[in-house]
Amino acid sequence: MSLFSCDQSDETEVDLIGNEGNPRFNLEFDRSDGADLDLYVKTPNGVMMYFANPSYEGGKVDVDCLCGDCPDGPNENIYWKEGTAPTGKYEYWVEYYDSCGNIHKPTDFTLRVTQNGKLLSLQNGKIRKGISEKFVHTQKKP
Repeated sequence: MSLFSCDQSDETEVDLIGNEGNPRFNLEFDRSDGADLDLYVKTPNGVMMYFANPSYEGGKVDVDCLCGDCPDGPNENIYWKEGTAPTGKYEYWVEYYDSCGNIHKPTDFTLRVTQNGKLLSLQNGKIRKGISEKFVHTQKKP
């Protein structure tokens, strides 16, 4: 059984790990219990961007946190350079991938969508197993 809750909060500036982009999807999470969360982005063309498909349609996964390897801390980042992202609707979500040998405890996360440094969307949630709610970002023509 998954546990998920989400709320949106106001936030104006934050230092994020990974490359900036247009758009940029960024995940930060709590690793105090050793959880490995993964960020997934489904492009308007139906292609899934995540750790196993880290580069497609100009998008890149440049930060991926694993159970035993999180040199940039508990973060994941997927971005497109200016002018390379397909226009249309992107779905994005979090998957509780692994408990890293610990008990599956609820893990806090923050999901952000930015565009050239400007915050477009922010969700805070908690997850234990499974996937979070799916969110939508619409990328407009440049």
